[in-house]
Amino acid sequence: MTTAWSHLPNSAHIDRILADIETNSHNWRKPFGTETDGASYKVATDLLYTWDKSKHIVYNIISREAQTVARANLAAWDAAWYAACFAILALIAWPESGDYLSLPRDQVQVLSALGDSKATLLLPAIGVLSCVN
Repeated sequence: MTTAWSHLPNSAHIDRILADIETNSHNWRKPFGTETDGASYKVATDLLYTWDKSKHIVYNIISREAQTVARANLAAWDAAWYAACFAILALIAWPESGDYLSLPRDQVQVLSALGDSKATLLLPAIGVLSCVN
């Protein structure tokens, strides 16, 4: 299936996150990233503020998709949507960020504490994905 993000280097990771929300919604109900809520939001806001128009368009399309999936599968869809969108934002912005998904959560947590924006945005989703994998 061709999507608006099929051309991106991390499209398989984006599809994986969206599919996981759909199939493992119980894991996405957990409160997301209590230690990174504010940090993730700030990094995301700063990044979106500096993005070019084409990246904004793709992000908005995927964001709507994540919102639809989250609402259809979760009572507490808001947390899932933020966790997924922050991860997707990192996957769009930095092609190498897909590699972080294979790292242990503790390692990503350290990278986030050291100021790595990719790690900060991916940490909530990595926490959820590590429950399944």
